[in-house]
Amino acid sequence: MATRAEAAARRSAGAHLTRLRALRDPAEAHGARALAELIWQTEVVERAATAPLRATPMSLADYLTALEQDRPARDDRVDRLAADESPEQLAAHADEALAACGRALDGAGTGVVETDQGPVRLPDVIRAATIEARLLAERCGAGLDRAGTAEALRACAQALSERHPGQSIELRVPPVTAVQLGALTGGPTHHRGTPPNVVETDPDTFWALCTGMLDWTAARERHLLRVSGVHAAEVRQMLPVIAPR
Repeated sequence: MATRAEAAARRSAGAHLTRLRALRDPAEAHGARALAELIWQTEVVERAATAPLRATPMSLADYLTALEQDRPARDDRVDRLAADESPEQLAAHADEALAACGRALDGAGTGVVETDQGPVRLPDVIRAATIEARLLAERCGAGLDRAGTAEALRACAQALSERHPGQSIELRVPPVTAVQLGALTGGPTHHRGTPPNVVETDPDTFWALCTGMLDWTAARERHLLRVSGVHAAEVRQMLPVIAPR
């Protein structure tokens, strides 16, 4: 019988596959580069899901960092795919990749899998892929479903908490997520209730800050952030979560 965590992982995997399938037509309409990007994203998840490992996994934050370091090589692969295949071949390739991903994710759990960047838990591979899917959806003018949009935000918040562990600052993004972070300058550790340092913002602003589409100063000037406490503004130095595209 599947554990609660395994059941949640399977739901997440199924939801991600549904989002990739929903991106297929918008990506094709946007052009060869977008469709090649979708193929790459789909094949990354498919390869990981079919490569279980017995190894200590890296964190989601470290996986995102490794993906950023690999971005030039990844962009080159996507560009070559877009150039080498005709529109008809790309469309067929995308359909094949989505079908293979569906088979690979059937019964997906919480185990460690192999990726080009190293061992990662499959749920974290999917969380990182959800961030990529949201970025692709926005470039195609499509957007993700509400659950996918929220999952991308939670993945960003998880990465922040892994990179800056602690209980000095509370970052709130209602109604999606809230995490506690460690201050960069040795702020107080808070063990009960709400820390004295709080940053609160809306989901769209948080996404823009995490992806480098908006900087902290501009967000403050536009009154999109509510910041209180001596150390709260240190969150500025923790952003963005991924490099601007």
